Amino acid sequence: MTVGWKVVRGLLAIMLACALATVGWYRLGGHVQALPGSQPLASPELVAPPDWVRNSPELQELIKRTAGGANIRLTEDTVKLVATKLEKLSWLYNVSVQTSVAAPQGDKHPIKTLRIQAGYRKPVAMVKRGWKKYYLAWVTPEDPVSNYRDKAVLVLRHIAIEGLPIIEITGLPSRIPLDDGVVCSLDEVVSTVELLTTLARMDLSTTPDKPLLNELRNIDLTNYNKSNDSSKSRVVIYTTDGVAIYWGAPYGQSAMAMETTEEEKIAQLYVLYTQNGTLKGNFKYIDLRVPRVMFPRPMDQ
Repeated sequence: MTVGWKVVRGLLAIMLACALATVGWYRLGGHVQALPGSQPLASPELVAPPDWVRNSPELQELIKRTAGGANIRLTEDTVKLVATKLEKLSWLYNVSVQTSVAAPQGDKHPIKTLRIQAGYRKPVAMVKRGWKKYYLAWVTPEDPVSNYRDKAVLVLRHIAIEGLPIIEITGLPSRIPLDDGVVCSLDEVVSTVELLTTLARMDLSTTPDKPLLNELRNIDLTNYNKSNDSSKSRVVIYTTDGVAIYWGAPYGQSAMAMETTEEEKIAQLYVLYTQNGTLKGNFKYIDLRVPRVMFPRPMDQ
């Protein structure tokens, strides 16, 4: 073999080695680049949310955005990470996340979802502080917050909620703590939100097609501590057209104030509402504080 041929063979070997190394580098690079893309994507899905959540696109978007967006890469830790993120969202509690794969149809790939099941904190009241608005939600017994508080209210960030009667509370002192996720146990807040929650339950059982709450504008607590006039109602509810409903003592304190009971007040209010079809236009004011003998109750109708 001539020296020239040996040189040629050597050059060919070097070229082949370089070619193989280049192919290997591209293949390795392709593997590295493809690795993230090879992880399946899943979209978040809310499992059996209540009607008011289904009617609230902005709240659904907030939940999905908090979970990680429309397409979430599935890894070994995805379920745990998504659940942790959602537990920090003040609107939700008892969050459970599971992966689900739907059978492919035709040439389509399997559809993967992250099924989100949770309890939802439902706002019943709203408070304004300056230009900011905050929602207030009653803490239910199954909510973990209730484990260390007898009665409490949770503050929620304000977003657009459609089709849900949310009554403004006015006359609150500025010391009331308001921030997203804050738990409030102050009496004036808790008793008022408990009253609104009770009225919401009454609407559901008595007037589901035409809720009484839809006719209420705000609850005024200006005289809550009797600082202005002890003869005035401590809690006053106003209809959307300005009719004053004198509720009287805070919810749960009627007996101490020697007023008619909470049950009787609610019965009076709903009898007036069902008999007249509305609380608006027909009354100068409505006083629920004085007991009325033989006043017909809704169950007697």
